[in-house]
Amino acid sequence: MVMDRSTATLLCTALVICGCVGGRETYNVAPFQSISSIEAFVGDYENRSRPNRATTQQYLSDLIWAYPPRGELIEVIQVRSAGPQTLVVRALDANGAEVKASTFENGKDFHVRNGAIHIRSWTQGGMTGLYPMGPMAVTTHTTVSLGLDPDGNAQQVQEELSAGVWIIVPFTGSKARGQRFARIKK
Repeated sequence: MVMDRSTATLLCTALVICGCVGGRETYNVAPFQSISSIEAFVGDYENRSRPNRATTQQYLSDLIWAYPPRGELIEVIQVRSAGPQTLVVRALDANGAEVKASTFENGKDFHVRNGAIHIRSWTQGGMTGLYPMGPMAVTTHTTVSLGLDPDGNAQQVQEELSAGVWIIVPFTGSKARGQRFARIKK
């Protein structure tokens, strides 16, 4: 479809007058369970996620530690309570041997918000020419959280919120992608 100049001008004017353009994309994300204490996280979890069409495999150990051991060496992530605000997390290999262990305290090493452990967040921005479409400036804020899905499995959610301007038209968008790490039933 070819647009003449007057139709394109009318369309752009309508977009500017209306405010902004927006969209939302969600893949494999379930609501987090409501938790009353961090002890809800106590349990054993598979270290490897169960990827789907929109995600690639991820290791739970990579989310937990800033300097994780090699994910393929770890089979199980074991979470135990060491008090009302403290969790002990151990990475175990296929033989049950400990590969790494750490103690994490709520309010110091992590923060629980809306039923999930807030792991990290960052903001980045940039500008592009996108020839022939014109200039675009975009800022994106990314947040990574770890919580429990309705079935009690660990669920990592990465949410990206973007806002920007294309030529003179403001736009917003968001994307959320989830990964699940199965809770091991005993």
